[in-house]
Amino acid sequence: MIAENLAILATVICLTVPVLTQPRIGDVQYRQNEGAWMHGELPLRINSPAAPTVIDARMTVQVGTLFFRLYRVVIDDCLTSLVIDNTPLDTLTHKLCDDAHNHTLDLSRQLTTGTHIVEARITNGGGNASFSLMPSENKKKFVLPVITWLILMTLAGSLWIHAQPEKKREWGIAGIVLLGVVLRLFYVAITPESLRGYDTDGHIEYIRYITQHSALPAPNAGWEFWQPPLYYVLGSLVMKMGEMFGWAAAQSIVGLQMLSLAFSIAVLLICAWIATMLFPREGEGLARTLLTGVLATLPSIVFFSARINNDVLVALLSFLWLGLLLRWWLKQYEWLEWVLLSVAIGLHLLTKNTGLLLLPISLIVLMSATQMTRKRRVAMGAALICICVFIAGWLPLTRPTHFDVQHVIGNAQNLNSQLQVRNDLTAYLTFNPIQILRNPYNNPWNEESRRHNFWEYLFRSAYVGEFEFGEWRKMFVSTVLLLGLLSLPVIALGIVTAVSRRWPPTLPLLATLFILLLGHAALRWQYPFSSTQDFRYSTLVVLPLAAFALRGIYAVAWLRKPLSFLLWASVFSSMIFLLSLYRA
Repeated sequence: MIAENLAILATVICLTVPVLTQPRIGDVQYRQNEGAWMHGELPLRINSPAAPTVIDARMTVQVGTLFFRLYRVVIDDCLTSLVIDNTPLDTLTHKLCDDAHNHTLDLSRQLTTGTHIVEARITNGGGNASFSLMPSENKKKFVLPVITWLILMTLAGSLWIHAQPEKKREWGIAGIVLLGVVLRLFYVAITPESLRGYDTDGHIEYIRYITQHSALPAPNAGWEFWQPPLYYVLGSLVMKMGEMFGWAAAQSIVGLQMLSLAFSIAVLLICAWIATMLFPREGEGLARTLLTGVLATLPSIVFFSARINNDVLVALLSFLWLGLLLRWWLKQYEWLEWVLLSVAIGLHLLTKNTGLLLLPISLIVLMSATQMTRKRRVAMGAALICICVFIAGWLPLTRPTHFDVQHVIGNAQNLNSQLQVRNDLTAYLTFNPIQILRNPYNNPWNEESRRHNFWEYLFRSAYVGEFEFGEWRKMFVSTVLLLGLLSLPVIALGIVTAVSRRWPPTLPLLATLFILLLGHAALRWQYPFSSTQDFRYSTLVVLPLAAFALRGIYAVAWLRKPLSFLLWASVFSSMIFLLSLYRA
């Protein structure tokens, strides 16, 4: 119990300290052309007249013991002066304008522990004017929580491991979980919310609407408002908690990233749990460790930890569902696991429409449970449907029908036409490993990345998403992709071995793999855009793929060491690539 309590305490500290170190910005006021002062909030957005306008803004900034050195200023049009505690900022030698969209200022001497008055003067030539002041030095705020977490988790892990019998001590999997958590902390520390995100502003707008109105918006009133609401309701709770701490609106974004980080860590722990179910025998410690290692370091999954959108909650619910399905299948069809996985599907449907694919997988596995009576199978199937309808059935009956949103992707009809790709048979039958290595980055707009080929695009995005990382990282990325390509024959061998030797988890894993990939291909066929090919729509398939790879390694005794080295190299190269992101 001591170990578990320490682990919980460490995680709480890890997630809350970065948030609590945020400065509190309040009493925001502004005026135009020396008129009357009005109340506002950061980020300050003002619709000024066409004539040149001078906008004065002032606010209080309360700084804690752990304070930031660098601050990011976002301005439209220009910042001409910044005064802190009646002292003009002497380093502001020229006006800052929005040509670079944001600027970084060193305010370490001005914004120290205590309460400060900040005054800004903005000039605007017409249209919208804006001003925002936010901490920019993300790395510093994570130093204390990372150290604290490492110390406490190391202690907790040691106590837990030493409390186990010698044969059950899992040093390897504990170390890999620790590595995965540290990688996620590191990634969040160096990644602002807008970097490697998807429609981040639209998702934040959805969350803010619920926060301000305590109600769901019309599906057609915003870019992402068509999405099911669960993630956004949870995000609004984080924002409301931020209001209790006196955060400015923009500061709540840090809290939303902490929510994503918590979800990502939970996914990692679920993966470790699944690994122990798939490979429970004493001699399968290597398989448990390697499976967890692949999922702990896969870049596309680590990217979720800093991203603000509903994909992070989808990942948590889908991995949880698969873990419960496997436990139900392997533990003699208990009702408790079945009810819990049904709840997971219902919550998934309240988060994203991709949860629909989990229903046929569950029913296929249920109907294949021949050791059960027909009556019991029918009862469990009915329970699954009833639970899902109870949790999420109201959603299609209220929002889409009333507001005429009839698409699986509610904003598909408004996607940029330049994102459209070919929808012929060749696009689904082409997979060229050489071209994948020559062009390691996906570009949804660029023909050079062979964006029309579904499987090539999907494979790349499993590692690097839809982003480019510069010329100097191409060697890292190509190495990661090469190791992934070399793993494909091992996966195929694992599937053949699992089927021929009747490996117990085979059916749930195969059903999950094929139905999710088939569903993803169908989605791309229905909506032929490069953006619908991204791996984030079928992230869950990585677990059955990794599991079958491990079965392939165990299939041939004399190949076990070199094939294990292949997966270890993949884990190591993915980690090196993620660490390279420290350098811009």
